[in-house]
Amino acid sequence: MREIFIGERYIRNRWYEYYLLVETGERGRKQYGVKIASDGDEAALRDVTVSRQDIQTLGELLMEFLVTPVSLRDVVEDWLARD
Repeated sequence: MREIFIGERYIRNRWYEYYLLVETGERGRKQYGVKIASDGDEAALRDVTVSRQDIQTLGELLMEFLVTPVSLRDVVEDWLARD
């Protein structure tokens, strides 16, 4: 699995780092996920989408709305159910 750093935000006296996760699944298909980390506190969700564009959009939204590891799963589940 590869992590691609996309940015950081300062939230409540802590810096949070945001990453896109890239894995190669069965048949060589790319799978994308996200990760948020801060001083040992982290959350990651793998295999969220197969779309590079969608995961980039999601990563930008996570940073824009200051999502932390605690709420990552809920936010991503809501994002997936948006359609």
